[in-house]
Amino acid sequence: MLQRENNETIEPLDLAALPDLPAFYPTDKLIEEPRPSRAKGVTRQAADAEPPVTAPDDGETGDDTCPWTQSCPGWTGPVLKMIEWQAAEAACAARIASQTGDERKTNAAMAAFRARGDYRKLQPIPTAWRSQLATMERMFPNFTEVIDYLRVMYALAERCDSVPRLTPILLNGAPGSGKSYFSEHFAKQVGAGYVCTHLETAQSNAGLSGSADYWSNSRPGEVFKLLVENDFANPVILLDEVDKVSAGDYDPMASLYGLLEPGTARGFRDLSYPWLPPLDASRITWIATANDARSLPAPIRDRFRCFDIATPTAQQARSLIKQIFVEMAAELPPSVASMRLAADTVEALITCSPRRVKQQLREGLGRAIYHKRKRVLPRDVVVDPVDCVEARTIGFL
Repeated sequence: MLQRENNETIEPLDLAALPDLPAFYPTDKLIEEPRPSRAKGVTRQAADAEPPVTAPDDGETGDDTCPWTQSCPGWTGPVLKMIEWQAAEAACAARIASQTGDERKTNAAMAAFRARGDYRKLQPIPTAWRSQLATMERMFPNFTEVIDYLRVMYALAERCDSVPRLTPILLNGAPGSGKSYFSEHFAKQVGAGYVCTHLETAQSNAGLSGSADYWSNSRPGEVFKLLVENDFANPVILLDEVDKVSAGDYDPMASLYGLLEPGTARGFRDLSYPWLPPLDASRITWIATANDARSLPAPIRDRFRCFDIATPTAQQARSLIKQIFVEMAAELPPSVASMRLAADTVEALITCSPRRVKQQLREGLGRAIYHKRKRVLPRDVVVDPVDCVEARTIGFL
């Protein structure tokens, strides 16, 4: 037993009461490799949670044509007022009355606001977040530092309104270290919406914040579409290869200076809809990947919590390949869900990056199914020698 200075007793952590942490999927049934058995653990009781922050009740009933004006129907968790819906509709109506701009685009915006209204849900941390992060740590052992950060922030959220507030995350590491795959997996765990923006091919910031309204082909950016069309106000946006942004007249990262700062992100305006009221984009979870974070502008780099991701060891690479296969097999219909991966096939792919592994395993599954086999053999995957040379240099060790 521990005691604080005020003689308050602190119960020690009972390790025996922690749950057994099973693999993300039953890999022992899919991988041809013996696995040690483990005793079943004791189910941990859910900790007392703080009451959720729900939609404010200001006594108004709202417009009947917009049922979400005061809350999100059927949702009892935290919410965020994303936009002033009535002001947005008034702006749309004024735009149409003045015959300014593209009426179809204005009507589309009005329809979107009428469909979802002011509020958006805030996805809270899952009840079993401890075991979920422990599973992620087994899947991604080279991301231990990132997962430790998530543990800290989730523990803080658990004592507040249950919604994590993460500093934008920058994953810095060599190609083949699994940065994009980790980010995609994390976004699925969050379950609040996800979009990946490939900044290495971006020519301007239109992909994030939209193209200027005066262009005839003006379109909203990913931030606007996620917040307006999505049910949640805290989706995950992945900025892939952020260090490979090409220099030009239009900086693709220009909008990030404001979006990565919660204070300014609360007043976000899409360039395609500059006449609408601002959106609250402050609760978006940002993840960026880079091979060399030193090439980023200092003001952008300082807005991120940077993590250096080590290249996976050979054993870590084997575990990751198996997990990728298990996730793919789980998506197959029951008639072919019993497909297994030969141990020799794992060795054949060990020099490839996670992105290439996913491509080869998907092709290998198809080839094995075509030949009416239950096992994916080495001959089912086609490993490009160029990929192997590259991987031996900068990929799995």
